[in-house]
Amino acid sequence: MKKQCVKCLMCLFVMPGFAPGGVKRKKMKQTLFLAGIVVLVCWNTVSGEPRKTGAAEASAEQKIAAEETVYLSNGEWPPYYGANLPHYGFDSHIVSEAFALVGLKVVYKFYPWGRALYMSQTGECDGGVGWGDSEEYRKDHYISETTSSYSFVFFHRKDYPFEWKTYGNLKGLRVGLTIAYDYPEELKIMETEGEIKVERVPRDEQNFRKLLAKRIDIFPNDITAGMSQMKQIFTPEETAEIVWHHTALKAGTLHLVLSKKKERNARLIKLFDEGLKRLKENGTYDAVLQAAQRGEYNHR
Repeated sequence: MKKQCVKCLMCLFVMPGFAPGGVKRKKMKQTLFLAGIVVLVCWNTVSGEPRKTGAAEASAEQKIAAEETVYLSNGEWPPYYGANLPHYGFDSHIVSEAFALVGLKVVYKFYPWGRALYMSQTGECDGGVGWGDSEEYRKDHYISETTSSYSFVFFHRKDYPFEWKTYGNLKGLRVGLTIAYDYPEELKIMETEGEIKVERVPRDEQNFRKLLAKRIDIFPNDITAGMSQMKQIFTPEETAEIVWHHTALKAGTLHLVLSKKKERNARLIKLFDEGLKRLKENGTYDAVLQAAQRGEYNHR
């Protein structure tokens, strides 16, 4: 239809007899100029599909890019997570690679852990990394398959004679905890009943400093994360002053969580689990864990 329309218009303005004898050349030029405008308008609109402007094309590209990007809250817990670690920590690396295998890009935003959870719960971020699988988190999130695991122990000063086999051994102690972490229910009950004195801070590093300064007696944390954190904030001599008890407080798993506030996340959690499965099958998952054990994610 476009070709026919243009052809008819061109014939209209050049056919013999259209311009009566005696029309001046200047007027003929003006007429042909107007004809050209009509042709262009017809060409762009007759099909019923107006051509996109540059702004519209850019907007469409931005929309596609946004749909292919997942924004996740993150925090500091080296070597698992950290803004200044290679690939933002080994568990962050696992999450990024799993999403990449299903065609999605990850952007991390770093906050104190309490804020990181809030950003995920409210949907201000698509979700977050570094959370356990609990009923509390499932209220607001879709939970992925396991991305990695951890083992919590009690850290204490070497000169503090700490022994424990049951929670009863903790009575009367000053316990440092980190805000937003999921600790065993027994600790929460002991705190409520006044059997232990709990002091909470936003970051693990603050608890280690309090432990070194004898402001708290014990601090539960993952062995791998704890050793990495102390190496970053203490001298070797200071690090040697802090040890951990061999009896584990808690062992668990870490997961990606995606906010239920975002409609697409019901689909994205399935895509992520599929990507994680492929990551384990192609050997990349084990390679990342082995690199973490060699200390390759402790610093840039």
